Amino acid sequence: LKNPSSVHQEGQTARAFIETARKEVKAALGVCSKHQLVFTSGGTESNNAIISSHFQEKNNKNKYLLSKVEHASVYNMAKNIEKMGIEVDWIRVSANGEVDLEDYAQKLDDRVGLVSVMLANNETGFILPVQEMATLAQKKGIPFHTDAVCAAGKIPFVFNDLNVDYLSFSSHKF
Repeated sequence: LKNPSSVHQEGQTARAFIETARKEVKAALGVCSKHQLVFTSGGTESNNAIISSHFQEKNNKNKYLLSKVEHASVYNMAKNIEKMGIEVDWIRVSANGEVDLEDYAQKLDDRVGLVSVMLANNETGFILPVQEMATLAQKKGIPFHTDAVCAAGKIPFVFNDLNVDYLSFSSHKF
């Protein structure tokens, strides 16, 4: 394996390969140039990196909002976030998987540091109203993350149209 941060020719060849892949993935997902694409080992690492990074800095944004139907990687991170003293607030979801948008809107307050809602449920296939939810969060200046691991390659979406700040996906699900 070649280190893409190396200055020698083999390292620079590896860097060029990664940058080409980055451009192709961004184009495939409809990601504009202002957004960053970070490669990780998979969806769990991506989810963990996004969520934990928001709560490392001490500020008045000490609440994490997520739905009750999130993937285990997001749910488990919520449990870790609680150990850091961050409040975790759960958005109600009906028995058939529909997010209670009124409950969600009421919970979007000044203390929310991040919202995480998956785009498509990995067990039921239910598609959540991420675009609508992200737009509501955006109006209040709250960052929004969606776990799109089960959606990428299965349902059409364009990153920029979702109004999310962060999106996790994994190539093994495409």
